[in-house]
Amino acid sequence: TRILQQDPGLDAPVQVEVGGRTIGLPVAARDGHLVGRDSELAHLRALLSEALSGASRFALVEGEPGIGKTRLQEEVAAWALAAGATVVWGRCHDGDGAPAFWPWLEVLRRLLDALPEPERRAALTPALRQLLDATGAGPHGPAGSLGGIIAAPFALYGAIGGVLETVARRGPLVVMIDDLQWAD
Repeated sequence: TRILQQDPGLDAPVQVEVGGRTIGLPVAARDGHLVGRDSELAHLRALLSEALSGASRFALVEGEPGIGKTRLQEEVAAWALAAGATVVWGRCHDGDGAPAFWPWLEVLRRLLDALPEPERRAALTPALRQLLDATGAGPHGPAGSLGGIIAAPFALYGAIGGVLETVARRGPLVVMIDDLQWAD
């Protein structure tokens, strides 16, 4: 009866507490488009709140194809954006054809684009520049080879970590890697 009468007491909340701040829920959450994920959302909201307060947090969302993992991540990304975080995505692709490190290339391009020029130049170490150029993601297109990078992975991993650290120093950072099961 209350549903048929459209009782406002049944409406979803329009605000939530995240990172010590009250933010508006994304429209999809208010409209009920994400169904049956209350427990997962509560857990991810708590992790996000801790992360927005300065702690490093990690979450892995797993499950069968088509059950809404990406949709759940989109909800968390919307909360993070509403709370002032930088949110970047990398997506793994099913099948061959994507360059090595593809999801990280997507993340790195977006993060580097967000940095002011002096910080961007400082973040572009030789290993990172070689990776971006060799995969066609850099300013010079496909010019090199991944051989040198793969032979010295610590330099590359350090450079990627350096970019993440540079951006995270400017404010909260949320990195999402979707479809990790297809990572190279």
